[in-house]
Amino acid sequence: MGFVGVAGVGGYGRRSRSVCRRTRIVAVAVAPRQIGDDYWIGGNVSEEAISELSPKSVMLLKTSAEEGVTAEEVQKFCVEKGIDMKWVPVAPKMADRELADEIVNLLSAQEKPVLIECASGVRAGAALSIYMARENGMSFEEIRELAVEQAMNWPEVPPLAKWVSESV
Repeated sequence: MGFVGVAGVGGYGRRSRSVCRRTRIVAVAVAPRQIGDDYWIGGNVSEEAISELSPKSVMLLKTSAEEGVTAEEVQKFCVEKGIDMKWVPVAPKMADRELADEIVNLLSAQEKPVLIECASGVRAGAALSIYMARENGMSFEEIRELAVEQAMNWPEVPPLAKWVSESV
């Protein structure tokens, strides 16, 4: 398989490492955390953790320029496991409403539960927050407050906070 890691399920925020078997590049992994009934967010999630979660779908937000596990490796693993996988690269400084629209449309269509993954879980939280705000008619302040309560760190990242505020 393409990648290994030690960030298991639970203990969100617990950091460990994930290693690309092809390149041997090590990336920090953040254990996935459940948000609501249908969503998990995490960073560089290992094959083992994905298998344990058994999501029906995965949305990967890492860009091709990021180190660690590649979209191709995640796609290969997901195909082998029968998991629908969508790759939507999100660079925080380039994120705009059009990208948010794409993510919301894809999340709406993906079979649940969905694992949303990036390098650290922060972009995953921002993307899920945009989706949740739109689905539930929430204001930016309401979704920001919920994000803080849920220990999503995007409100602390200015480009992501701007993206969420312009996209809800």
